[in-house]
Amino acid sequence: MVQVKPEVKSSEFGIESKQLYRFPERTFRAILVHVRADYMQMGSCSGNSSGSPQIQNSGSEEDLMDQRKRKRMQSNRESARRSRMRKQKHLDELAAKSAQIQKENSQILTSINITTQNYMNIEAENSVIRARIMELSQRLQSLNEIITTAVGGGGGGGGAPGNWAEESFLNSPWNLMYFSQQPIVASSPDAFNY
Repeated sequence: MVQVKPEVKSSEFGIESKQLYRFPERTFRAILVHVRADYMQMGSCSGNSSGSPQIQNSGSEEDLMDQRKRKRMQSNRESARRSRMRKQKHLDELAAKSAQIQKENSQILTSINITTQNYMNIEAENSVIRARIMELSQRLQSLNEIITTAVGGGGGGGGAPGNWAEESFLNSPWNLMYFSQQPIVASSPDAFNY
């Protein structure tokens, strides 16, 4: 009969006490080694199972990073959209200002053309008036020369020299008819205002 150490508790390793007396001491020790190895392996498995929350934590961190990345991308898209809207609004304002300036320039150009045409018309009228003034001035000068010649050429009698010629020239119906047919406008004060 093989003696077994009494301090060994077979219940700790899942072996009934009746079975311990059936094996020799060497075989019993080998069984204990295998049983302890199985318990160690079970402990390591339990340790590995305790690491699964870390894997879950790492997965949740990746999800959080992905969520933040998506939020950043969404924020960037919104910022780009607002920037495009601001640029488009500014471009529309510039286009409206350009159209308004072109319209004002067209109106100014039309006004300049009308003013230029009016100036040319007035200048043409002034040229006609100047020519008429020169013609009337020459006629007036010719009449003055005729009068001077007529007055200075006559003499005799008891009167002043030239009085008879002047009176005869002015009292002659032919000379009066000549004056009536030649309108002298040069003496008009409005004729020299141009």
